[in-house]
Amino acid sequence: MINTLCADLYRIAHKKKNYLFFLILTLLFTTVMLSGSLSYGEEQRFSPDMIITALSVCTNLGVILLSINAFIVVYCDDINSGYIKQIFSKSSDRTYYIVSKLISLLIYLFFAYLFLGAVFFAEFYIFSKGFYSNIAAYIDVLKLSIKTGLVSYIITAVYTLEGAVILYFTSKTDIALGWLCLSTTRILTNVLYWISQIVKFLKPFLNITVDSIAGNALENGIISLKFLIGVSLYVLSFIVIQIFFINTRELKID
Repeated sequence: MINTLCADLYRIAHKKKNYLFFLILTLLFTTVMLSGSLSYGEEQRFSPDMIITALSVCTNLGVILLSINAFIVVYCDDINSGYIKQIFSKSSDRTYYIVSKLISLLIYLFFAYLFLGAVFFAEFYIFSKGFYSNIAAYIDVLKLSIKTGLVSYIITAVYTLEGAVILYFTSKTDIALGWLCLSTTRILTNVLYWISQIVKFLKPFLNITVDSIAGNALENGIISLKFLIGVSLYVLSFIVIQIFFINTRELKID
């Protein structure tokens, strides 16, 4: 498993398209910063309120875009390139493969969020005229930023694992990617909500979706026991389902 993990991390680190993605994401964040800067008066730029507003926008964008990119880089590339056939031909224990993929995902997302956090605050420094004199307000914002970043990191991992479940079930990267896009943009949740207006017994399930569990935590930077238990159950369930699918179904790879 260690060899598989090291090879996977090496592949991710040397993937040029991955760096292009981060460049595009940085430009997108820059656009958000400039838009936010123009919407505030000169005296309010780089204020705590502006940081919180921009943090909310960038966090939601980050969850969607990083989930999709992480899914493509960590999971889809092995199938699209056919590399997964070589892995399985050398190792019969596919469970180790799923576990190594989970570790690769967590490491990749950790450095991705670390990079984006640096970009976020660097751009605020560049576009601002300076800080407010009340440093205490910024300390509170920094604490909120760290908590929100951690919540976003966890949610992004959960969404990506959900996409992997669909991938191993269908063996189709386009179907899994489409599902992930619908899920991260909360279109699936909205569809479920409208269906529940007709099919009443579905209403209780709205309270246990990823969006429901993560909503308050992502919005307010609150890491509650309910949130931790909820995401832990989702991660465990998705990993178990992946192991089941990959050990009982043959992936249809061209």
